[in-house]
Amino acid sequence: MALLAAAHARIVELADAGVDPSELAVQLDMEPSAVGPLLRVARSKLAALEAMDESDGSEVPGGTP
Repeated sequence: MALLAAAHARIVELADAGVDPSELAVQLDMEPSAVGPLLRVARSKLAALEAMDESDGSEVPGGTP
């Protein structure tokens, strides 16, 4: 999650914690209609980063390749 933009990391964390979409909008100070698209983008970016990390194989303990 550390590689995600702050807004992306926050919305994924809150959504994974079960926070309702209307409450996500309030907590992130955004329009409720933007919650779904932002969450999709955030999850997509997280999945891409995780896939890169798995295929890279250069991860070193401590997070520095």
